Amino acid sequence: MSVRSLTARLVTAVVVAMVLAVIIMSLAIVIYPGIMKWTAGAVCPDGFPDPFVVRDTESIRPGETTTTFTMYCMDEQGLVRDVGWFRPIIILFGALVVVELALFAIMATTSRRRSKPSPPAVAPPSPTPGPSPIIT
Repeated sequence: MSVRSLTARLVTAVVVAMVLAVIIMSLAIVIYPGIMKWTAGAVCPDGFPDPFVVRDTESIRPGETTTTFTMYCMDEQGLVRDVGWFRPIIILFGALVVVELALFAIMATTSRRRSKPSPPAVAPPSPTPGPSPIIT
């Protein structure tokens, strides 16, 4: 396999993983916004161990609604820090892309093992010509 072919496959895998991650993250946030809490260890400041996600829905005009999700971290005294939505989403997105690329690599190695050509089978010996089995 040439370097150009390997690079093309790698770029394709990264692009596909990123597109899938955008789709999966969009659905995940709509279905379960609490998924953002999984990133609390990376985005909450020291002393603010309790994450929670707030859903804010506003009606700007009749028939027009905007919904936002924001993550906050709270300490033992009830003080709250706004960590927003961007950092938790980017961390989840990056983790999802890494997991997808790992799955792609596993699938590529297992399919390569299966698609290796098997050694040529030995042809059975050809029958020797003899008298015809039909008796007249």
